[in-house]
Amino acid sequence: MIGVRWRFLGALIAVVALIALSPTASQASPMIQTLGSTRVILTLSPDPPRSGEVNALVQLVGASTQQMRKTTLKYSTSMPAMNMNGPTGLARNTGTAFTFDAQLGMATDWVIVLQFSGATVGTVIYRFGVSSQGGSNAMSTMAMGDNAGPWRTAFFALIVLIVIGYFVLRRERRAGAIVAGAAVVLVILGLAILQSRFAAPAMDMSAMENVAGGAPGAVRTIRLSRAATITQTVSAPGTVAPFLMQDVVARVGGSLESFDIYTGDHVRAGEQIAALYAPELGSAAAAAQAAAQAAEIQAMHHAPNEAIMARNDVAAKNRQADYWTAEIARERLLLREGAVSQQEYQDELAQATAAKVAARNAELGASDAVASVEQAQSRYTQATQDARSQSTLASYRAITAADDGVVVKRLVDPGTYVQAGTPIARIAVLDRVRIQANVAQDDLSRIHLGVPLEASTANGGVVRGRVTSVQPVADPQTHTGVVEAIMENLGEKLQPGAFVNVTIRMRNAAPSGSISLPAVAVTGGSTSPRVWLNRSGFAQSVAVHVVSNDGTTAIVNGPIPPGSSIVTDGAALLSEGQQITETSP
Repeated sequence: MIGVRWRFLGALIAVVALIALSPTASQASPMIQTLGSTRVILTLSPDPPRSGEVNALVQLVGASTQQMRKTTLKYSTSMPAMNMNGPTGLARNTGTAFTFDAQLGMATDWVIVLQFSGATVGTVIYRFGVSSQGGSNAMSTMAMGDNAGPWRTAFFALIVLIVIGYFVLRRERRAGAIVAGAAVVLVILGLAILQSRFAAPAMDMSAMENVAGGAPGAVRTIRLSRAATITQTVSAPGTVAPFLMQDVVARVGGSLESFDIYTGDHVRAGEQIAALYAPELGSAAAAAQAAAQAAEIQAMHHAPNEAIMARNDVAAKNRQADYWTAEIARERLLLREGAVSQQEYQDELAQATAAKVAARNAELGASDAVASVEQAQSRYTQATQDARSQSTLASYRAITAADDGVVVKRLVDPGTYVQAGTPIARIAVLDRVRIQANVAQDDLSRIHLGVPLEASTANGGVVRGRVTSVQPVADPQTHTGVVEAIMENLGEKLQPGAFVNVTIRMRNAAPSGSISLPAVAVTGGSTSPRVWLNRSGFAQSVAVHVVSNDGTTAIVNGPIPPGSSIVTDGAALLSEGQQITETSP
């Protein structure tokens, strides 16, 4: 019986020692925070995190791929217990997630602050513990369940209990005493487990040699400024295009000659750049001019003179007819009195009738003469128009430039016979250019005519203008639309086809009472945005409403007194009433 008790006690001691020397570390699951409707998941590797280099993977659940590509992530780390800041920087954007490496050089509690800007805006904070790499002079962490001290205490307590139980069991072997002893053993084991998991870890002061703990939180602040305008920017790649690209064409047929311009030559509006050999056009113009001159003589001289003569003849014939009318009346009285014979009266009557017929014929001839004048004038007008048309066609033998520009290409060689409408040269108008930017379809609705536009060239130059046109429909293949600005090109410094970076700036009046702040000063994400004030060396939070936030500048409304000192750097790590001190930039 004694051998059995010793074997049982030896086995129990071995189990307790094994547990004490082999504590189980808990696994650190991914940490999740919410940013509006988006879940932000932070996964650290190694898992659980240990002092040294840690790789972080940040995933945005609920954000589209396009939002991911337009989002920038800035991370910062700190050790709150010692008021020390760790590594900071920009995370790498893989298109589906963000990743970064941080050197967490001490085993203690750490804080990682993630600040999102761009398509997703806000700040999230994660707090977690970091264990040591296995050395005895390092700090353990509550979250990792790696505290061996409680197990050592339990081990020695059990040894003492076993020795006492051995002497007790030699005298008292009842079942109750055995059960009570077993219960005490289980209680000790349970307390050791709870203390190992949840008790505060011991600290190794050698790991904190150069740390000055307990100091106020170091922050940077700015003074309150009211926002006069809200500036939104849209950036896009762009190209330089000529204001106009013209093809100079032959307007009549002929053989091309005197064509002495070449690519790169500058031409002026109205300058002759080539000529056509077409002698028939000159002959036709001369003949038309001669015909117009003949028609002019007929319309201006012959026909009017004939009309005048016809009117004079009408007057003479009418006078003759009036004479015979009076004469017939007299002869009729003489006939009744018997002074003249019937034959004489008849002869006089015949002459009177002939005079009236002659007067009527003269009037008809005068009407024909007037009509002839009108016809001559119409023929003269038509001849003049024909002469002008032929003269214009003949002038088309000289080919001229329509605008000031630069020859881009010669399309026909000299000596070639060309038909009317054949292009012979291509000219680009470069005193003005078109800056054309391919803007994402989501940004097109935010751009209006007249907003400022800047184009940066490869050599560092910047040209400025205003939007003159916005493509109303996006390209279904590229999902972009063209935004254009026409700019003066003094000295032709902008070359057509060159690449430029385009920035479009849209300014709108800010709502009354708005405040302009750096985006880093706004904490709490989209659900509870707030800013922190420095009130006599202590942190005080104020809830605000975010009007706009482009990741760099935020416009907010809130009950912030004039002249307040607003915390920027370090705002995400503050707590209400915390003592703070301002540091210089």
